[in-house]
Amino acid sequence: MKKLVIAGLATLMVSPLSAMAYEAGDMIVRAGATQVMPQDNYEPYLTNARWGLGEVKPSNDTQLGITFVYMVTNNVGVELLAATPFEHDIKLMGGVIGETKHLPPTVSVQYYMNNSTIVTPYVGVGLNYTFFFNEDLSTLGLNDTELQDSFGLAYQAGVDIALAGNFGLNLDVRKIDIDTEVDGTNVIDGYAVNIDPTVYSITAFYKF
Repeated sequence: MKKLVIAGLATLMVSPLSAMAYEAGDMIVRAGATQVMPQDNYEPYLTNARWGLGEVKPSNDTQLGITFVYMVTNNVGVELLAATPFEHDIKLMGGVIGETKHLPPTVSVQYYMNNSTIVTPYVGVGLNYTFFFNEDLSTLGLNDTELQDSFGLAYQAGVDIALAGNFGLNLDVRKIDIDTEVDGTNVIDGYAVNIDPTVYSITAFYKF
């Protein structure tokens, strides 16, 4: 992700910048790299007290992220976040014990603070629904384990940087409330998993 940020800044240095105004009815499409980083201090579903093995943590993952924004007014937009499936290794004591995949579609209302400028910061709040699938903890003998889908709030802040014409660069960070439970016919059924990731994106965008 750091390399992507550096590449984005380098693009800014060599591109002719021009102001870009958003107006009601505009559509903004963004596409680029999105990284999901689960928090490190969540309540593990394999606890020290129960298993004596330490915390179980999902790994980070970067995928193609795509957002669609419809400007309701000159300053207020509605955004849909989509992405290719995120895949996380599940680690215990430094070793991989399984994996899971998920899709985190999120709908947000955004407020764009400035208009008709080169740099346009914004904030947003929305609702996330995360689908988990292809869970695999077979190395622990938990073949029937699934993670329940999650519904929670999402908060974001970002900035659009106008480049040439209707093209631009976007930097975005958001915090998503993803809380789920283990569902299965095994000893960890009902355990809580509070992933609550921080999500970073660097994308190119085009305003229609």
